[in-house]
Amino acid sequence: LPVAVLLAILLARYITRPIRELTSATHQLAGGVFDVDVPSGRNDEFGELARAFNTMASRVGASQAEMRTLVANVPH
Repeated sequence: LPVAVLLAILLARYITRPIRELTSATHQLAGGVFDVDVPSGRNDEFGELARAFNTMASRVGASQAEMRTLVANVPH
């Protein structure tokens, strides 16, 4: 029984860690920090989700930079 409990705890951490990392990165992105990077070294659905998030964050950051440049160059 103690071995089963230990394995359950390890499995829970293995599953929840990428969710916590993605949640933290999402809060940062919502706060305007666009250079967030979620670790994406896993070869499962969590890794795929992390890579998609990183791509999205990069594109949103690039769009925000382009918008700031455009607004700065528009004559007032």
